[in-house]
Amino acid sequence: MPRDVRSLLLLPAVPLAPLLGLACNDYNVKIGEPTVALSSEIIDFGEVVVGNQSTIGILVENTGTGPLTIESAELDGTTSMDYAFVELTQWTLDKGQSAELRVRYVPDVVGQDFGRVQLTTNDPDVPITNVDLSGFGVEPEIDLDPDILWFGDVAEGASKTLAVEVSARGTGTLKLTDIQLAEGLAGSYSFSLPAGVGLPYELVSGTSLSVIVSFSPETVDELSGELIFSSNDPHAREAAVQLLGNAVDDPTDNAAPVVSISDPDWGQYFLTDDELTVKAVVYDEEDQPDELVCIAYAGSSPLGTGVPDAAGNVEVPTFGLPAGELDLVLRCLDTGGATGEDSVEISVFNPKEPISYVLSGGGTPFDWFAVDDDVAIYLDGELIYSDTNHTQDTHPPVNFEAEVGQEIRVVVTDYNYCDTYLSTLRLHFGTANSQDGLEGFCFSACPDHECFDGSYAGPWPGVVYEDSFVISIP
Repeated sequence: MPRDVRSLLLLPAVPLAPLLGLACNDYNVKIGEPTVALSSEIIDFGEVVVGNQSTIGILVENTGTGPLTIESAELDGTTSMDYAFVELTQWTLDKGQSAELRVRYVPDVVGQDFGRVQLTTNDPDVPITNVDLSGFGVEPEIDLDPDILWFGDVAEGASKTLAVEVSARGTGTLKLTDIQLAEGLAGSYSFSLPAGVGLPYELVSGTSLSVIVSFSPETVDELSGELIFSSNDPHAREAAVQLLGNAVDDPTDNAAPVVSISDPDWGQYFLTDDELTVKAVVYDEEDQPDELVCIAYAGSSPLGTGVPDAAGNVEVPTFGLPAGELDLVLRCLDTGGATGEDSVEISVFNPKEPISYVLSGGGTPFDWFAVDDDVAIYLDGELIYSDTNHTQDTHPPVNFEAEVGQEIRVVVTDYNYCDTYLSTLRLHFGTANSQDGLEGFCFSACPDHECFDGSYAGPWPGVVYEDSFVISIP
């Protein structure tokens, strides 16, 4: 028998159980643990027209080595009722697999909506994962001026052009998707957009563009029809301008005054005790401007009157604005009894009642802010927002109700000596008015860090920043 074989036979016996135990432990290591990962930590729906729905999805992936089980996916208690959890395409994910999480947003009123989907999984390190939701309900409105184009008599082979002003009113972005001539008009009518403008085209509320319409008749016969504008206006998906060519009667005879409000702007905010002056420019084909009378209304309630000057400029002072979302209307009457008007939508608040504010990390109410590590935000000493997970985080804007003169205090606690910071914070009232909040800060105890501060020496954990400011808007 070979000597190496004899040596093996002489080795002491090794108990079998420990070897089996080692094998089991080794097997457990090979099984591994699941890790949940998201393709995005926020679903931002942007602007959605009131009554319409938008569905957006993100991917939930298992980047670990063991099976991932998604035990639940629910909207938390702070979520707007305008959000609905749609579906998760798969609830158990093997290593490297992913599923799509889809959420539906259907705004029922104009305004900002926030929410959060909470995922509960068997990830041992992060059993609860959040997906933040953000969306803004809008109600754009298309305004066509004038709504009748009368070309009069145009000889065969000749041409005449007129313009239509397409303006965006309401809230949000007006999306002009199509412009079409009614059937049978294409041979004699044509239209053109400004240079560089194509369809579809988006108009921010308060802006406009001119569409040039040409009439080049092939005969001397009367030819009438419509130029049809399609948009995302929820109340007028199709709006039309009437076209009248070689028509003897002028439908614009004793035309109504043309009224254009220059101040206030659409979407501006006011308080009930503000003294608001409505400013406008008025034009009438038959009458001199100073022969007109103009009246300002909030809904059907008159607020004040004014007479234009010789150049057509008119200012109407108003007092005692009613609270609420208002259509501020300026109607002007000429000597022939024709009435023209223009309107803007404004919001009026009672200063004695709490007003909705947004504290965000930038120039819009939708900007997130970053902090390292924990943050607490107080309103007159009452906690309105906090983060206590001891890590750096990015947070959605903070929504709350307050009154002018109340104080906002922000406290940052540091747990990581090498990096601590807070984004610039800005306070917003609606989408137009805002004020400076806090400048934020960034410093570190690590020499190689861009925010190194040699005087920063802890203690950790400890409060590293505390500052406050007083609400002064609107």
